[in-house]
Amino acid sequence: MEQVTGEKSLYHFLKQRTWDLTEQWYEDLNKEREGVYGSTDQEAVALLKRQNHAFHVLFCELFNGDDQHPEELFETWIQTMAEDDAHLGTPMPAMIEEFLNVKEQYIALLEEYALQCSETITISEFNQWNKRLASALKVIMVKFTANNLAHTAEQLRTRQEMIAQLSAPIIKLRKGIALLPLVGELEIDRAHIIFTQTLEKCSKMTIQSLLIDLSGVSDVDRHVADQLFLLISGLKLIGIKASLSGLRPEIARTSIHLGVDFKGVNVYSSIERALESLL
Repeated sequence: MEQVTGEKSLYHFLKQRTWDLTEQWYEDLNKEREGVYGSTDQEAVALLKRQNHAFHVLFCELFNGDDQHPEELFETWIQTMAEDDAHLGTPMPAMIEEFLNVKEQYIALLEEYALQCSETITISEFNQWNKRLASALKVIMVKFTANNLAHTAEQLRTRQEMIAQLSAPIIKLRKGIALLPLVGELEIDRAHIIFTQTLEKCSKMTIQSLLIDLSGVSDVDRHVADQLFLLISGLKLIGIKASLSGLRPEIARTSIHLGVDFKGVNVYSSIERALESLL
């Protein structure tokens, strides 16, 4: 009969506790936080438990007597979790805290097993297990964090590209004439995107006259007024005549107060009036 070593016995001890670990973890979980841990949807909770249990099933293998490398063992799990929308929407500190809570679970289990087998377990073995626990979790946490942040950055880049496309919606009215309706708050970053996108799109669409409508703009500060002035000047440099419409009184007063001069630019009270002239 094959002799079962201390490490093999520990492996079986941990393997039998995987679902207990998951249920205990979820019971102790702080469910008041935002993100995946605060979900009350039963399907989302069930998925969260399965993800946690899959972690334990893999983690037990580190105590199976083989020379397992955590990064290779957890590669698929880390990739799946890092791409999971629910976890991408969860603050990183909360996820790190849960890794540390899991670490506490394993520390308690190792102590429990050592007490049960105190006659056969040496201090050296116990210390080695704790070192393996700490080292493996460190590798997993670092790899998971890096993957999660990379996917978060990719999502942000995709959103920024979408915002850039939506920030300068050039509407072609007829040959050579187009409309740029601006809506909402024109903070400095968005104004810069509009400047870049408008010049590129107008050039590609061979626009000769562009009507910039400001009736949907909530406010204009110095930086945004400067960007608007630069946009008009930039369009002029590439042979496109810019006109303004919907310049509300408060925005006009702000522009005058800021010293932004739209001299030489046709200004209309509304899109309708502008189109009557342009078309």
